[in-house]
Amino acid sequence: VIMLEDVVTSGGSLLRAISRVEEAGLKVLASMILVARMEGGREAVEKAGHKLISLFSRHDFLPNKP
Repeated sequence: VIMLEDVVTSGGSLLRAISRVEEAGLKVLASMILVARMEGGREAVEKAGHKLISLFSRHDFLPNKP
């Protein structure tokens, strides 16, 4: 299974969704998101052992914001 999400902020919702999919007996190969908000979500998902692919980050749209 490849999970698809529009945005990841903290990663909590995505990690809960991954858990439910895995509880159903399926294997999550990766998660793909449209925008990473750069607020710790990528780190949380990767720390939990999951691959995260983002098409864009917040910096692609707001390059002057930290």
